[in-house]
Parts: sequence; C-alpha cells; structure tokens
Amino acid sequence: MFQLALTGVFLGILIWRVNLGSVFHTFSHVHYIWVAPALLAFTASKFVHAFRWRLLLEDTENAPLRDLFGIYLVSNMANNAVPFRIGDVLRIQIPHKRFGIPRAELAAAVLVTETVFDGFTFLVLSLVVLSFLKVAILPAGVLWGLAIAIALAFAASLLAARIRPPRDLAEKPWLRMFSEEVRQRIAKAVPEFLEGLVAMRELKRTLRVLAVSFPAWLVEALMFWFFGLAFGMDLAFDKYIVIMVAANLVVSLPITPWNIGPYEVALQSVIVVFGVNGSLAAGYAIGTHLFTIVWITFTGLIAMWLLGLDLRDVLSLGSRQPRATTPSPFD
Repeated sequence: MFQLALTGVFLGILIWRVNLGSVFHTFSHVHYIWVAPALLAFTASKFVHAFRWRLLLEDTENAPLRDLFGIYLVSNMANNAVPFRIGDVLRIQIPHKRFGIPRAELAAAVLVTETVFDGFTFLVLSLVVLSFLKVAILPAGVLWGLAIAIALAFAASLLAARIRPPRDLAEKPWLRMFSEEVRQRIAKAVPEFLEGLVAMRELKRTLRVLAVSFPAWLVEALMFWFFGLAFGMDLAFDKYIVIMVAANLVVSLPITPWNIGPYEVALQSVIVVFGVNGSLAAGYAIGTHLFTIVWITFTGLIAMWLLGLDLRDVLSLGSRQPRATTPSPFD
C-alpha cells in the first residue's frame, strides 16, 4: 500500500509539471520504426553484462555464457517487477543450484564487485560527459561526494580481495561466541566470498572487466539514443549517456512497483535541463519506460522457458550437483 501511495505521489508531481494532453499528443508523432533497434540494443547491452558476469566467474568452468545470459534476463525481469532487487537473489540462487557455484562467491560477484565496477564506470562516463556540457546536472559538491564514495568503495574492494583468511578461521577467539555449526559455516563462506572478488585481485583481470563495463553501458545509452530518434528529440549522444546513468540510478533503488513514478520524474527532470520541452520530455520518459517494461517481461519469460526454470531453482536452499553433463537449454 505504501509503495502504491508513493507511486501516486511521483505521478502527481509529473502531472503537476506538465499538461497531460500535450504529453499524450507526443505519442502521435513517434517514429515507431526506431523502437525495435532500441529494444535490441537494450538486450545486446544485457548480453555484454552477462559476458562481464562470466569474467567475474572465470574460474568456474560449469557456467556457460548462454545460460548466464538467460539467467540475467530472468533476473532483470524480476528486478523490474518486484521491489527489493529480488532478481539479484535469483542470480545467486539459480547458478548455485544449476552449476554448484557457492552462494557466497556469487553474492560477492553480484552484490559487491559488479556494484563497484558499475559505480566507477558511471562516475567516469558522467565526469567526462558533464565536463563538455554547459549545463550543471548536479552541484559540484554532490559530484565530488559521489566520486569520493566510489573511490573509497573501489579501494576497499581491492584491499578485501587481497585478504587471505587463516585456515583455522573457525577456531579464532572472536568467533567463539557462535555455535560450532555457525563457526564452520562462516569459515566456509568467507573464502568463497573473497573468491567472488577475484576480479579485483589481479590488475590484468580488473582492467579486462573495466574494458567490458564501458561498452556494456554505452550500448544501453545507444538504446536511449534510438528512443530519442523515435520521439524526435534532437540531442547529441553524450546527453543520452547522462540520461542512461540517471535511469539506472533510479531503477537501482526500487521503491515503487516497476519503478513507476520515480523513473518518469527523474528522466523528465534531466531531459528538461537539456532544453527539451517538458511535455516531450515526459512523453519520452513514459514511452521508454513502457516499452522497456514490456520488452523486459517478454525476454525474461522466453529465457525462463528456454532455461526450464521451476520453483526448485528459485526456492530450494539445498545444494544440487552441477549439471555438467546436461545439455544447455540454449543449445
């Protein structure tokens, strides 16, 4: 109920800002021929993200890229539809069930390593683009604050990746407050978690992941550019990079179902700064959100079908033997 109320608040803000009649009128002038390449660019971006995920799990031989791509699409659908990033949980649970990858390792890769790399990538892209723009999207103090926070997170991850836990971790005095079973679980999970940070342990590996992170997000910016062509927005590509960053920052904090409300208000606010009419900016925000919601759901359901997912893959907490001899459903 609270989330629905929050959705209403944000939509109320949007309605207060623009004339709804003018907003809906923008859809009569949309060049829908550009919608298909926009959505294909979005999926291509997710494939590059899945490839980066594969690099983070490079030492795990039983996780084929095509399966990880399918799981990524399913998790993207879940994150889009259900609050609290449930899709990230699926990216931990399903590979664990299917390929025997430790949950702690997956959690480190998905929740820590990817977040740090994405934050660093967003920061670099934003600073480069905003340095050429004549308008200020964010105050300098906010940008510096974000830069410092991301730099600290990156440095902390680099240091954590180099930690070597002792073999007798379960016997350490500071763990004796826990039961024997809990101590053993901690002793098992800590090395596995640190293994999920392996991409930040070796400089060559770190650079490889960064080299993939930038194209992954630039391809998604291409989607927003295609949508801009569809809605007749005459903006340079660099501005769509800022729009892409803003959109992803909003969806990373799922406070309403499908992020309806915050997404539209945030994108409309950013686009107006670039000199676009408020009604057109709102129409673009609503249109891109609507098209991507439908597309994410469609591709996610296809991926679920091809992967043959069932409730056991999601809900069961037990371990399953890796499916080394089972042909991939994407073959």
